[in-house]
Amino acid sequence: MHGPALSRCTGLHLAAAFCVGLAGCAAPRPVGKPQEAESVRLRALETFDPTPYRESWDSLRAGPVSHDLPAELEDVNRPGRAPVRRAPSGTPRPEPPPAPARTVRPVYRDGYRIQIFSSANRFEAEQKRIEALQQLPYPVYVVFQAPYYRVHVGDFLSRSAAQRALSEVRTRYPSAWIVPDRVRLP
Repeated sequence: MHGPALSRCTGLHLAAAFCVGLAGCAAPRPVGKPQEAESVRLRALETFDPTPYRESWDSLRAGPVSHDLPAELEDVNRPGRAPVRRAPSGTPRPEPPPAPARTVRPVYRDGYRIQIFSSANRFEAEQKRIEALQQLPYPVYVVFQAPYYRVHVGDFLSRSAAQRALSEVRTRYPSAWIVPDRVRLP
């Protein structure tokens, strides 16, 4: 086969392949929703049979199980509970342990603090905080406000109270200034 016969044969093969492809695309689709088909498939997979385990369930329904315990472990007054160890009569009862101390959460309000230092380096800010704690009679905080760590001093509810403290703080930190902040109430 040479020439036109070869091209005719190739063309026939291509046409046949095209028709087979079309027939494959036109295949009937399953009727119903995909979720229904999935639930039918899952139901067919469920094969658990609880009948071999029925005996153990029946024994649970029968009621409490009694055990052979030594006499010192039994306590007929308190069935189903651990035995109570009683001190001989006439022995003073021990004091109950003290109740744990309640932790009180600090309360915060809008107020003012004095900023004495700012740096992108946390270590420097912590060093400045330690230094300020030794030199000033106010609480000192390191506050992160991206990208800086800022050292704030005091908890002042009014700007006038912060202004009075600022004059004292500026003797050691001349570039200090007042900033609004959330302050801790005493």
